[in-house]
Amino acid sequence: MYDLYHVLNDLTVPNYDDGCMFTDTRRLDRIRQYLADSPFHYEYSGKLFRAYAQVPFNTLPKNILVVSSHVDFKKGTCKCFSDSSNSDYLVGTYDNSITNAAVVSVLLEEGLELPKNLVVVFTGDEEAHSGGAKEFVHVFKKEHGHKIKCIVTDVTEDGYLDDAVFTIENDCWKKKFGKRVMSYAKHQIDEWQFIPYEEAGIDETTKYHKKKVQCFSFCIPVLPMDPKGDYAPSREAIHSAKGVKVSKGAYIQYVSALMDLICELGMSKKELSYAVDEKFHKRPQESE
Repeated sequence: MYDLYHVLNDLTVPNYDDGCMFTDTRRLDRIRQYLADSPFHYEYSGKLFRAYAQVPFNTLPKNILVVSSHVDFKKGTCKCFSDSSNSDYLVGTYDNSITNAAVVSVLLEEGLELPKNLVVVFTGDEEAHSGGAKEFVHVFKKEHGHKIKCIVTDVTEDGYLDDAVFTIENDCWKKKFGKRVMSYAKHQIDEWQFIPYEEAGIDETTKYHKKKVQCFSFCIPVLPMDPKGDYAPSREAIHSAKGVKVSKGAYIQYVSALMDLICELGMSKKELSYAVDEKFHKRPQESE
């Protein structure tokens, strides 16, 4: 597995937008550098998103599996840091660099054959209006006719004190897709929790669901710290300049679980072989 902590430390840098377009792309640019020599080097850029795939975007099948991970940094947080020096824990401003790093690490995993219908999108404006998710859906669903099922990665304050490796939240799905997701989770040996839509925190799933995309959140539990450095398990404290705490062991398990989930939900070779025979008149074109 790629050096997870190095990737995390490297990607925990600011990335800002003004709600209309990116204004600071330091994290996005580092992600691009990591993926340049990977199978996911085909890029499609919008004003508030960057998407990556293993194949040219004009050859994607109609049905795509999307992993959506927001890169915007909460405005007003006075610093951005990641500390992996402790033998047991990671501490940093990890909303949402920790799942950005997890996603990138999965894409860099040597010898791993990921689904060819997988599209990974890094979005902006999640902390305000989820404009990146909205723009992505407009381009790929409305303009180019793709049918999207989406995994949203984010941090959560739920589950940490119960030693959960991941949570499944915001179940905005139809029965068949939801059954596949829950079947995957129930076969995991790791501790995990299910947080239904009515109880979960707001994230990009709200925007995807509004645009009629089946989706759910696959979150990593973190322990927020208050400004004095004490534990503060609350949603607002997740954005504290003191950061959040994550077990190193749980982070490794989360990356592994995300890897397995993507492989489980992606198209099989048989499904993909059938899908690529379909012809579409309009498709996104990747940037060079």
